[in-house]
Amino acid sequence: MTKRIVWILEFMPPALCLLLALIPQPAANAADVTAPTGTIVINNNHFASNTPNVTLALSWDDGVGGSGVTRMRFSDDGMHWSAWEVPVAMRPYTLPGADGYKVVRVQYLDRANNHSAVFSDYIRLDTTPPTGSIVINGGAPVATDAVVTLDLAWSDGAGSGSGVSRMRFSDDGAHWTAWKAPAAAPAYVLPMSDGYHTVRVQYADGAGNYSAVCSDYIRLHLPPRPVEMIPVAAGTFTMGNSGVGDDAAVGQPDEFPAHAVALSACEMGKYDVTNGQYCEVLNWALGQGYLKDRSGAAWTGEGDICAGADLQPVVFITSADCNIEFAGGVFSPKLRACLSSSGDCTMDAHPAVRMSWYGAAAFCNWLSQMQGLTPCYDMTAPDWPLTTAPPTPGGYRLPTEAEWECAAAWDGTRHWIYGYTSDTFAGRARVNYYDGDPDFVNPLGLITMPYTSPVGWYNGLNTSPNGNVATLNSASPAGCYDMSGEVWEWCGDWYADTYYSGGAVTNPTGPVSGSDRVLRGGSWGHGGIYGNGCRTAGRGYNDPQAAGDGIGFRIAR
Repeated sequence: MTKRIVWILEFMPPALCLLLALIPQPAANAADVTAPTGTIVINNNHFASNTPNVTLALSWDDGVGGSGVTRMRFSDDGMHWSAWEVPVAMRPYTLPGADGYKVVRVQYLDRANNHSAVFSDYIRLDTTPPTGSIVINGGAPVATDAVVTLDLAWSDGAGSGSGVSRMRFSDDGAHWTAWKAPAAAPAYVLPMSDGYHTVRVQYADGAGNYSAVCSDYIRLHLPPRPVEMIPVAAGTFTMGNSGVGDDAAVGQPDEFPAHAVALSACEMGKYDVTNGQYCEVLNWALGQGYLKDRSGAAWTGEGDICAGADLQPVVFITSADCNIEFAGGVFSPKLRACLSSSGDCTMDAHPAVRMSWYGAAAFCNWLSQMQGLTPCYDMTAPDWPLTTAPPTPGGYRLPTEAEWECAAAWDGTRHWIYGYTSDTFAGRARVNYYDGDPDFVNPLGLITMPYTSPVGWYNGLNTSPNGNVATLNSASPAGCYDMSGEVWEWCGDWYADTYYSGGAVTNPTGPVSGSDRVLRGGSWGHGGIYGNGCRTAGRGYNDPQAAGDGIGFRIAR
């Protein structure tokens, strides 16, 4: 029939053809008088978006026997519509205008020219990040407990924001907690080390906007930690140069002759006294009024610290390489830049340096008083003489030179050349960092001297972050650590180069007088091939008023 009509039209006069064209034609499907239906969903039903570019999920239906949907169009306000377009199930769409609620409308059209109702969905447009703040412990400068309270506040705008829905925290800015629901005053656990700690918080709103990182800091000052002591049994040992190996190669005349020494039982510090431990004692002594300046006035935070009736210098806190600082009325260990993942290292567990012999003796007396024990040094007399000498029981004191060597070298039958039951030094227990000089031992990669490590760090478990070098367990025969290297250690004795010539002795405490005090054990500055100063028979000495970045001490009683 269609072909016939076309043929007839070809032979009709033009005027008749025009008349036929004006006659209305039937619809494609005259039986389709039902409007189509449909839906619209913005961004998978999420209630907010942080960008105007969203995705519309669209669906439509023209019923059984319908002519089928062929077009759709959109409107932001219900008055102004886009052009009709081919329907698709997923379509990008750009929301108009400023932040706030946005409604997107869609209308469908079928082949029979039936228009659907208008279908709509809404979403909140929020492109503005939230803001916030953090205050630790109400703004207090110092915390004495690692568990602190964070005072948090946040805002996501007045009316147009989607609302803060999550927050997260970090100690170092690189490692973050999981996101959690916001709370105004949550508890937070600081890293368990004395010093400054920064806590960072970041907020996120319902649209996925992230705030800038907000932070606050506080100085953590932990309660005292006990000085761990190791028992050293009574007995007789051979003191002095063994005459073999490294002892023979680099030994000095003041190490001879080897001789028998009888010692009573004592206790020896398992580790060197740390900055954290010295800070605890200094804070106590400050409260007692024991700390003085060089004029004899009460120490108020300026200049080096003196003590005793003769105002001996005890802590050279003004030295840049002293690892103790004073701020907010409190002594605490410093942080130092190093090659660790966090970018700094707390000096809390590192050996205390820049303490004179008098500073070491003062620590012993003050710790004794703190624990109700009898002080061993008379700090009111010249040179602070030892008033409670071994084997008399009493408080803490510095080890005698003989006690120190016995704990470092003697296993009951033989004398080891180094303080970790070894007769060789190179590569045995020390981990070297070659910073232009292979004699410097710097396993943590500290940027500035002193290149110490945490006490007991050479335990066979730790691995250097500066070169990924594993440690070996380096305890002495008595069970003490860091007796070859780390820091030189003050002993109680006056030094004399001919002192060993007296032969066999019992509980020796050294010469009755002198100008220098004994140092033992070597330091981080003794890498080298032999580490001469690190030998257990090696003897050092210095003015008791002197202090260095490679000199520390351990205690005995």
